[in-house]
Amino acid sequence: MAAAVTRRGKKKAPTPKKAAQDVSHGDVTEEESIHVDDGDVPMDDVDAIPEISDKASDGEGNDSNESDVKEEDMDEDTNGKSKSKKSNKNKKKQPNDATAIPFMDTFYQLSSDHANERALAARDLIRHCFFSDNGLNAKDAAYAITRLLNGLCTGRAASRQGFASCLSSFLRMAYSSSSDGGTLMTILKEDEFAKALLKDGMDDDESVDGKTPAIVLRQKLLTTTQFIQPEEKGKKGGGDKFGGKMKGMEERDHAFGRLFGILAMVRSGVLGLDGFPSSVTEGYTQDLIELYSYKKWMREPAANAIIELVSSLDTGVVEDVTNNVIVPKLLAAPKGKMQEWMCTLTPEQIAVALHLQMPQNKSSKYSYPLDKPLLTTQSLPTLASALSSTSTAVHPRCHIVWNAMWLYLTEDIETHRQLRSDESSQIIDALIQHVVVDVLLGKGEGGSSPTNERKSLALQIVSTLAGSSGLQIVLPSSVISSVLCPAVVEGVFMNVLCASGGIGKEKGR
Repeated sequence: MAAAVTRRGKKKAPTPKKAAQDVSHGDVTEEESIHVDDGDVPMDDVDAIPEISDKASDGEGNDSNESDVKEEDMDEDTNGKSKSKKSNKNKKKQPNDATAIPFMDTFYQLSSDHANERALAARDLIRHCFFSDNGLNAKDAAYAITRLLNGLCTGRAASRQGFASCLSSFLRMAYSSSSDGGTLMTILKEDEFAKALLKDGMDDDESVDGKTPAIVLRQKLLTTTQFIQPEEKGKKGGGDKFGGKMKGMEERDHAFGRLFGILAMVRSGVLGLDGFPSSVTEGYTQDLIELYSYKKWMREPAANAIIELVSSLDTGVVEDVTNNVIVPKLLAAPKGKMQEWMCTLTPEQIAVALHLQMPQNKSSKYSYPLDKPLLTTQSLPTLASALSSTSTAVHPRCHIVWNAMWLYLTEDIETHRQLRSDESSQIIDALIQHVVVDVLLGKGEGGSSPTNERKSLALQIVSTLAGSSGLQIVLPSSVISSVLCPAVVEGVFMNVLCASGGIGKEKGR
């Protein structure tokens, strides 16, 4: 019988980029950056991994190779001779879905630049661990977890994408076999690190129950991806200014490894299972906040991961995670100083706050300062500086704060999105005036000359509100007149046309 994995709908991730070469400490090259067009982190789509099935049901994999052979057979040389012999020879060499990759070779294939090869390697690795002749191969599965976690810290080729995607599918399979984590517990008992951790827990009279696998796995992930070592007190030269001994690329690789590891947990869907320990969920949230505080270039992907994490949880769990972790660690505000606090907010903090205050989360009771709406017509002049700063930070891509804002202000209506209320119309009017006109286009009091990056962001904002983006926002005519006000038309469109020679300039001869 064919054994298959039950899959849930997952958000598709963009095609991963190749790893970058080493650069100076603390910097990230464009190729290494995990920022993409929609602000997502480029892990492989878990659903792209072929179904885990027995060998008897794998005959379908030959179709693609047969089509390749037919195409080669049609290609004749100058003498008119068919190349069918060469095609048949290649057909035997080409791997297909029915060709099982040896267990140890799957780890190498997970780093392949080709997504299909990574998917097949993940399929065969999981099949070997969970569907061997004797059922669960706990010893090899424990070895696989260690290798997968180590692979997250590797910048070679597409290692992070491949290993994170495989880890996500691995965890989904482990929990689908036993939702209480029994299968994962059996695997972890074969791991030396986990056995030592479990022994320490039993010595301290801690209960060993269904919660233990999740706790042990998080601790193993944190240990494997440790990038800031505790400073060695009493020793001369015991650490750099970050308190650790890692330098440059190694430290950065471990930070990225932790980010991808947590996202693998989130995208596996296990955090939303009934009975999953809330302490582990809150722990992963705190780990992402620590990544947010690590480096400026890590802020946006960490904030995006926090948004994705809370999106995978039930409303009650989101409320607890927000009040216990996110507010005190990321959005803490002194009582009675709301205005001063808003002046210190970063675009990433605004994005997280807007996501938590989505209208569908109205039933959630958040603590101060999220007990009142952050985005209002009165707060926009204060938030304008932070919002406009996203032009230089990620040009020419829009920051995730803008996507969070559009989702906050609009609602999905079949084929398009429309404003939720009259208040949303007033907020857009204030947004155009205080952010686009006053700051980005430099029309406000004391405004500086607009840069090309600021003009580009202004154009992207106007284009999105005009319905030309993937969100397909449809605004009422009264709001359109505010969006396409004379200052915007002149600053965004006319100046660009003039600068490009379209209007008011003679074409070069």
